[in-house]
Amino acid sequence: SSGINAEYGGSAFHKRKYRFIDFKRSIKNQVGIIKRIEKDPNRSAYIALILYNNGVFSYIITTQNMLIGSLIYNYNNLFLPKHHELINGYSFCLNNLPNGSLINNSELIPGLGAIFVRSAGTTAKIIKKYNDLYIQIKLKSKEQRLINKNCFVVLGVVSN
Repeated sequence: SSGINAEYGGSAFHKRKYRFIDFKRSIKNQVGIIKRIEKDPNRSAYIALILYNNGVFSYIITTQNMLIGSLIYNYNNLFLPKHHELINGYSFCLNNLPNGSLINNSELIPGLGAIFVRSAGTTAKIIKKYNDLYIQIKLKSKEQRLINKNCFVVLGVVSN
């Protein structure tokens, strides 16, 4: 019979602990502090352990210039202040960012979680805002995509 013989041992690689990354940035409107920055063996980018005000820990993909002790904030579309600061690592709704902003961890469908621009050193750029529903972004591969304006993205470049 054909197939893979799984009786003897395991894989040829070392065991690796899998860290679950919060690609949705599901905890909104809570200030978080970076407790630890780690090199994850399962991906090329660094990850950061975040402790939020409500006592919840989660891992996120780190952007450049993030340091231990830095603050993280995941803005909700409904509660965005008028004079918000555009700081690397903060999560915003795509509609609230100006043209030319460098983004990463971009959703394709609102609420699905980050799908684009998650690898180390990558970034995308907001090109222009179309009608009332879509925003055009340019990926590092020069591909241009239309994304729903209600998708969440993270400001900055992914660290490595």
